[in-house]
Parts: sequence; C-alpha cells; structure tokens
Amino acid sequence: MRRALPNQSGTRWRAFRNIADAARRILELEGDPYSALFFRVYVDPNPLTGKTADDEILSRLEYQTEKGFYLLERTVS
Repeated sequence: MRRALPNQSGTRWRAFRNIADAARRILELEGDPYSALFFRVYVDPNPLTGKTADDEILSRLEYQTEKGFYLLERTVS
C-alpha cells in the first residue's frame, strides 16, 4: 500500500502495511489523531475508459482536506 503526500517540493510516496496504518498517519499529519476517515473511491463504469473490476477500483482510495490531498494505491511487492 502506498500513499502520496503533498509537500513543498512535490509528491512524496511512503509505504504502509495496511490502510489503517496509512489512515493513522494521515490523521497525525492533519492534527487530529483520534478521529476517523472516510475515503473516496473513483468509479468510472464505462468499460472502455475505466476500470470495472472491483479489485482495480478499490486499489485507489482518496482523501482530501483543506490541508492536503492523500492518495492510497495498492501495490504488488
């Protein structure tokens, strides 16, 4: 699992073992470590332009606040 964090020099990637670990880090960066997150999932149902398999769709999770945009992508090691 990876996630991107915006910073002054561009995008940083960091590896996490699972979604909970990545969410915990996002909450720390947002200054609210005892809260919870709702991730967005982008779905394009058009088979010609989008991914239609559930595992492909769920391999990309997004979270956005006024402070930043966070992207989690599943990777195969």
